[in-house]
Amino acid sequence: MGTGKTVRIHGLGISGSYLAWRLSSESISIRAFDPAANVYSKPCGDAITLRPWIRRLLEETSVIKTYVKRFIIRVNGSTITEHKAGEPYWAIVDKHGMISYFRREAARNGLKIARGSPELKPRGPGEIAVVDARGPYAHPRESWVYAYRILARTAKWHGDTAILDFYPSLGGLYWLFPADSEGTLINFGAGFLNSGPAAARSFAFERVKADINDTVTPIDERAAPIAILSNIVVVERGIVRVGEAGGLVISSAGEGNRPGLESARLLAETVLASDDPGVLEKRYRRNVSRLASEARLSRSLLQTAARMGDRFSSFAGSLPDSFWENYLQGRISLRYLLSVALRKPGLIKYFL
Repeated sequence: MGTGKTVRIHGLGISGSYLAWRLSSESISIRAFDPAANVYSKPCGDAITLRPWIRRLLEETSVIKTYVKRFIIRVNGSTITEHKAGEPYWAIVDKHGMISYFRREAARNGLKIARGSPELKPRGPGEIAVVDARGPYAHPRESWVYAYRILARTAKWHGDTAILDFYPSLGGLYWLFPADSEGTLINFGAGFLNSGPAAARSFAFERVKADINDTVTPIDERAAPIAILSNIVVVERGIVRVGEAGGLVISSAGEGNRPGLESARLLAETVLASDDPGVLEKRYRRNVSRLASEARLSRSLLQTAARMGDRFSSFAGSLPDSFWENYLQGRISLRYLLSVALRKPGLIKYFL
């Protein structure tokens, strides 16, 4: 038996599909629109920073390819630190499979997806929320950065090891992640503020040759926009925004998966707790405020690193190990940064 509540969702990527699944499982009627009604495919690193509830979700949906415990952090190609965690910080997932699971289960609860991208209109009769979950397509192109991702076969990598190589003067990074637990599949790529996908592709292939002295056979190559520089707006003119559509991207790491799931979960809980659209929007804005603050801080960190340019290498090498532990776990806060500045006042010189 239905609740009488209806939620309209525009976009069924990771945020929208998870939201549709959660709400439809509680007998809330969902109207959904997506340009690709039956197929989802957006390339990314397929990494999700773990939280206990996220790990349970990934295990439930059987989409985990491998866990990442070892991290190599570089700046301009030079290693500044390596970190080995006791418990995994990240999972590498079958993102297509996860979103397909959410869509399939929501369909069993009555979800029907209309193909297309209609204009976001105000709430209609019976609708308690209109949700923008369109990812980067909710933002103007000038806020986009194109990341180029290559999925490839090799025989020389490690199933638990990731590389993050920062290039601050280019405003971005190169990555090399495992794509299976055996080290025979890798996911590598690059994305920069100051260059397009062709340059990112060339850069990524150049770097991977240095990291893997063996044959790398591409299986799939794609570019996709990330709204790294978008405004962070979670409620606007009666539209509620989740994930990347709300600007909830960890820009300094290029991650949208965890913020996408977290914001969708918070919105689902808010919808289930309130029938009044005005109260719902106010509560959601409050509930997602911590995540929005994290996204704002990550933008500041990215912009600061870009301004520092080549000086960032020395600065990054002076940071305590705890910084990288917190960064890799998605736990950087302003309070933590202030504590680092108090413990290591010598870091202030890099900002003068």
